Amino acid sequence: LIAAAALFKPPPHWVPVEVLWQAMLAVDPETGQSRGYALLSRSSGGQRTKHNLLQLTFGRKRLETAIAYFGKTANPPASGSASIHEELWRAWRSMPPAAAALVQMRDPSVVAAEEAQPLQGALTALEGTELHERLIEAQDLFAQRDGPPPLRADAFAGLLLVLCCSVVDLKGTLPLSAALLEREDSRLEEPLLEEVNSARAILRTMARHHLQDCGSCGCGRGA
Repeated sequence: LIAAAALFKPPPHWVPVEVLWQAMLAVDPETGQSRGYALLSRSSGGQRTKHNLLQLTFGRKRLETAIAYFGKTANPPASGSASIHEELWRAWRSMPPAAAALVQMRDPSVVAAEEAQPLQGALTALEGTELHERLIEAQDLFAQRDGPPPLRADAFAGLLLVLCCSVVDLKGTLPLSAALLEREDSRLEEPLLEEVNSARAILRTMARHHLQDCGSCGCGRGA
């Protein structure tokens, strides 16, 4: 039984094993190797997969959109803001859906008890930051007038902490909030520090691949 990940395209269908085997032997002209196959199974022991609090979700141009949005120095989305609260709110409220979907928060209540404790500790630390406090205050000030933001305050705070020292210089986009973000970065402690550093490393890797792809596609971003 072959079931594609994108079920809205080819429906599941049965094929003879011989036909499937021959299809896997076909040589890819780009790599010079056959398609092959991989065997996946649940680990019977050893270290379990770590469940990070900050979950980065790529695809659908989420990373590209976030870099373009937060790296916009000419007429940035929160330009002309009169206060940190207004600047953070305007950047938060006007985020494109693709950029807002780049980070999601892992719910400590849906994982095993031994894994929930560090997740809850990181979440509590994130919610205790000055940045998160300012976002909640901004939401109280402006949400009734403008409507709800596209993602939760803890997710936006986590996204800003991950972006600020990885792939985007937020000083041009959020000049009033830059000092706040620098203070938060210098005050990061475990377990939140590990969460942020892990997400930053993943983001840097994905950004490098993105720039390489852009350099080869001729769009000019990778230059």
